[in-house]
Amino acid sequence: SSEIKANTISEVTSANGVSIDGLNIKDSAVNTGAIGSSVTVQAGSPIAVQLASSASSSATAQVDFNSSLITDSYRTYRLCFNLVIPATDLTEPLIYFSQDNGSNFISSGIVSRRQYYDLSNAGSSGGELQDAGYARIGTDLGNDANEGWGGYLDLWGIRETNSVYFFGEGTCVGKHGSGSYRWTNGIRGYKGNSTAINFLRFKMSSGDMAKHDISLVGLK
Repeated sequence: SSEIKANTISEVTSANGVSIDGLNIKDSAVNTGAIGSSVTVQAGSPIAVQLASSASSSATAQVDFNSSLITDSYRTYRLCFNLVIPATDLTEPLIYFSQDNGSNFISSGIVSRRQYYDLSNAGSSGGELQDAGYARIGTDLGNDANEGWGGYLDLWGIRETNSVYFFGEGTCVGKHGSGSYRWTNGIRGYKGNSTAINFLRFKMSSGDMAKHDISLVGLK
């Protein structure tokens, strides 16, 4: 066999690009710097796609992701809380679920079990439990300027029609009282029937979000 080594590869000028064992690298005229569309992903590999995002430095009451986004095209969904700064101190991050595109929301039976850790005290931890009409992923988050919190929530089975339950797991890290905390979350939600969920709403338990950057990702 032969091996070719080079310190520099000059710009490709052919519109057809260069093929290496079937991998096509398109030329810079396409102006994307991306691998060509002829590349295929191995069967069974998960593909994550950002479906929507919402970001603002103005007061925002809630962020909704509706039935045009929550579809059978994806099996797992992730809410990414890149940054949320509450307008009100000591408020809770809540996620609501609807089966009719936001006209009504599941009113009970969503169990959120949280384990918390004080990031400044290795010996300080404990558990919290919520059984309500929403999932809760943190406790008493602060509204200090230029601080905020971040995290994620993975959701499984919200599009399933073979089960009356859906499931979630996530993490929230941020200011709690005068300290900094991390919460790990496990969620089991009772839908009441086998109808798929097609709408998600995020909001704080009291007050607006002063700033936020939140996105929805779908995984096939």
